[in-house]
Amino acid sequence: MDAQSILNMVATALGIAGIIGGFITRQSLKLNNKIADSIKESLTPITYEIRTLNSHLDTNKEDHKEFKIQLEDHEECLHDHDKRITVLEKKL
Repeated sequence: MDAQSILNMVATALGIAGIIGGFITRQSLKLNNKIADSIKESLTPITYEIRTLNSHLDTNKEDHKEFKIQLEDHEECLHDHDKRITVLEKKL
């Protein structure tokens, strides 16, 4: 075999390797996009639920603060004799 034949075979092998490499790269990108879409599809509902739960938690915290204020006001009334009588009369 002469040098030209060897160079032609190397060039052909490199060309084939380039084609195969390009195909593998395109397939890898397609697979990567499918995986990314699948993950996004799976996480979107979970993300929404977490946001909803956090919103409910914030609302519950505010409700708890308001209840605590009302409870403290009520207890303060019970420590004052005249106010305690008024509170008891309202319950009857």
